[in-house]
Amino acid sequence: MATAMEAPTPVSDVGFTILSDPHDAVIDIVFVHGLQGHPQDTWTHKSEAARSPPGRAPSPSKVSKSDRPRTWNRLLPFGKSKRLEPQISEQVGVDQADGKGVGRVQEKDVFWPRDLLKDDFPMARIMTFGYDTRIIRGYHGANQGNIFSHARDLLYELEAQRRKGRDRHIIFIAHSLGGILVKEVLRRSETDPDQKIKKIYMSTAGIFKSRKELREFDWED
Repeated sequence: MATAMEAPTPVSDVGFTILSDPHDAVIDIVFVHGLQGHPQDTWTHKSEAARSPPGRAPSPSKVSKSDRPRTWNRLLPFGKSKRLEPQISEQVGVDQADGKGVGRVQEKDVFWPRDLLKDDFPMARIMTFGYDTRIIRGYHGANQGNIFSHARDLLYELEAQRRKGRDRHIIFIAHSLGGILVKEVLRRSETDPDQKIKKIYMSTAGIFKSRKELREFDWED
């Protein structure tokens, strides 16, 4: 008798959500979204149907570029060689206007950290951090305290998440304002007298920063 598929882990708007937690994890990968972002939506590539105007079939012009491989193997040697790309339907789409075929289309949303990355790096613990960006109105000095508050929450919550594996390396993947939060986290961690907090800075192996949300990417190198 076939077993039911496991339901995806719900992503919390605030705080950490663990997307993959293997017992033999050797590294923590932490996603931090940016201004007006979301811990899931920022890292989701929307389906062609969701991005196309009503009454018109999706265009294959962007997704066709997903044939190109994307891999971190040169950076993370424990990863498997897989292509990080959205799921593409082999069915041919039809333009409602002229009835002509438009090629392959992406059928569903792809949440990169959960749907692709955890399979490519089975020995990585993957988590996403969410925080309320609605209270931050731009980058004005009056709101600087909110940035520090979010950075403090990220630092101490991450320390709590790592109490069973403080020796694991950390890689941060940040979008926009998330990069500022990560820098503040590392600044605080480096100067903190508490060795448990300082361990965050000492364990950080790299930071990847993006200026665009993943849902806007064209999936090209």
